Amino acid sequence: GFMAASTLAIASMSCISSNSVATSCPVECCCCQVSSPARCAVQLDDKFATGHEDGSVRIWTVSDSIQNQQSSKIAEVKMHNSKVTCLVASLDGGLWSCSSAGNIRKINYRFEKTSIECTTPGHKSAHNTEVNAALIIDGQQHLMWSGAKSIRVWNAENGSWRQSLETHAGKITCMARVHESIWVGHNSGKIFVFDAWTSECKVRLQDGGGYPSVSSLSVWHGLVWSGSSDGRLRCTSAATYRQQLELAVSSSGLTAVWAAPDRCVWVGDDAGGVQAVPAWGSPGDLDAWVR
Repeated sequence: GFMAASTLAIASMSCISSNSVATSCPVECCCCQVSSPARCAVQLDDKFATGHEDGSVRIWTVSDSIQNQQSSKIAEVKMHNSKVTCLVASLDGGLWSCSSAGNIRKINYRFEKTSIECTTPGHKSAHNTEVNAALIIDGQQHLMWSGAKSIRVWNAENGSWRQSLETHAGKITCMARVHESIWVGHNSGKIFVFDAWTSECKVRLQDGGGYPSVSSLSVWHGLVWSGSSDGRLRCTSAATYRQQLELAVSSSGLTAVWAAPDRCVWVGDDAGGVQAVPAWGSPGDLDAWVR
């Protein structure tokens, strides 16, 4: 998840503690104003890209010394006539841009719009509704998964359609790869786990109903962390599919979750809050959860 914002802030991790974003080190963070709110962002090696509500994608560099408080826009590409909702870095140095109108289009490594676009057979676009999640997997094949009301699987090099999967579980809100599986979250609160290569649905989690919308998924060390619209953070073992932890971390719905390697999980909520949640006490606790 990513909240729309007209100010971009780039921070070095040295200004972040385990409990809060420190305000005593203003030189450790830099900000830049943008004319159109940003909806999503993705890292591209030493650069990063942002997708905006005006349909543009902007490429940025950050100064080697963040204390200079400088970030520079090196490219701006008009990709859609609707909002950019999701960006995915491709292995050739470019990226795929998804939109609220259901389009998925390619930007090359020179950060130029190409003619490559994903289209489902019999349709003019990839999806009929907003694309909320996408990811690329590389291994046995080079594939891209995208999610709206259904899942589409594409050739990640040329955008050709490979397969459509119907989950019948509501709108797809997020995706994450865990080893050889793809975890897919829905606004119905359900999480489906697919085999990344055969596309077979292996497990359905939270399938009994009554769960809040799953807004974000993040993976670290064999654990899958999910944020939901009720402000709760949940942790599930990718090996056993058992829920290991549930924490109420916000009175607002969670919009973003990132499991960091420092035993904290960073969460953002729809009230604009950001916090680091201490997630486990020791490596021994973590190993026990994974098993």
